[in-house]
Amino acid sequence: MTVPQDLADWLEEYSAAFNALDGDAVAELYVEPCQIVQGGRVAHWPDRAAVAANMRALCAQYRGQGYQQAHAEIRHCRMLGEMNALLDVFWRVSRSGERSPWNFCTAYHLLRTAQGWQVLLCVAYEEMPLG
Repeated sequence: MTVPQDLADWLEEYSAAFNALDGDAVAELYVEPCQIVQGGRVAHWPDRAAVAANMRALCAQYRGQGYQQAHAEIRHCRMLGEMNALLDVFWRVSRSGERSPWNFCTAYHLLRTAQGWQVLLCVAYEEMPLG
């Protein structure tokens, strides 16, 4: 599978934002409006403030669960014309102490914008709720 360099670069930037536990930086990589599907539920974020609030809360949860670093690998990539791409990404997240790593896949529908690739839809089909 060949992954266009700009999509590989997007994933590197997205991973780096999570590795810094910087919810605002993560939110910058989402288009407005956008959605996430997880556990059979759809959350709609109408604007940057809603996305940023969610990503800051998620990063705080990750920090509380011992998040240290994520490694992300594109498993599948499909271009849908020039402006859309689908990525299926495998994540392995190492955690502090004796905590087991998290391993899960998430799919992203990305839209090419003036700011570069941004998430239009995130489908968290394997990530378990934190607890």
